[in-house]
Amino acid sequence: MAGYIDSEKGKPVLKIEGFVFVKDKQIGTKIYWKCNKFASYCKYHAITNYSEVVKVSHEHNHSGDSVNIEVRTYINRVKQEAKETCDSPHYIVSTAGLQLSGNLVQSLPAISTIKRTIHSVRQKERSGLANPIHRREIIFTDEQTKTNKGEQFLLYDSGPGHDRMLIFTTQNNLSILASSEHLQVDGTFKTVTQLFEQLYTVHAVKNNFTIPIVYALLPHKKADTYRKLFAKIKSMLVYQELTMPLKDGIELLYNKCHPIITQYGNS
Repeated sequence: MAGYIDSEKGKPVLKIEGFVFVKDKQIGTKIYWKCNKFASYCKYHAITNYSEVVKVSHEHNHSGDSVNIEVRTYINRVKQEAKETCDSPHYIVSTAGLQLSGNLVQSLPAISTIKRTIHSVRQKERSGLANPIHRREIIFTDEQTKTNKGEQFLLYDSGPGHDRMLIFTTQNNLSILASSEHLQVDGTFKTVTQLFEQLYTVHAVKNNFTIPIVYALLPHKKADTYRKLFAKIKSMLVYQELTMPLKDGIELLYNKCHPIITQYGNS
């Protein structure tokens, strides 16, 4: 049975009964294909017209490789899922291989290699987006607002405007913050994107470990900006049972609006 798959370079190739053909030339609606082993003097050719095989010629001088074709089909499926979904690499790798036989699984690349392929595909998709020149022009795709596991990561966007503020965290991170012994905040100016004035981070401290929890891109380093930030963080934590040190620390931050590295709560 004939069909099409993408090569490792992303170009369409023709598959027929365990053999692979690469495009030789096109005349009108007809495409002439040659066996991918043509360098080994295989003279088998095929002709398609509107994707239908209309003619084949000669015989192969080698055996087919149906396993390699199935592996390539699997990789194609993985790449497509990486482009079209926000599913985690682990989930994509698992679900794309549900129909594979045990023998075929053994022929797949290492899982780490497949996951790198997923990240590479997604990175390439993102790089095709135009860079905004003002923060009001920033537009996020649905995928860009979520983690690789599909969990919502952009939890607050004040909306297009000169005073735009973005807050990145997850519900799981907020749960960690709520149960922390105390917290630290850090305002960074040197490494932030030129579209914002400051990258402000909130860290939970548990068992002497500092864990980054909230990342906020701020338009200004004004007291009112910090006040708005911590008012929003307080509202995000409204359904969480906070430790007293954390509750006191957030209140202090809200009132002081301190932009630099500081630790709040009981040591």
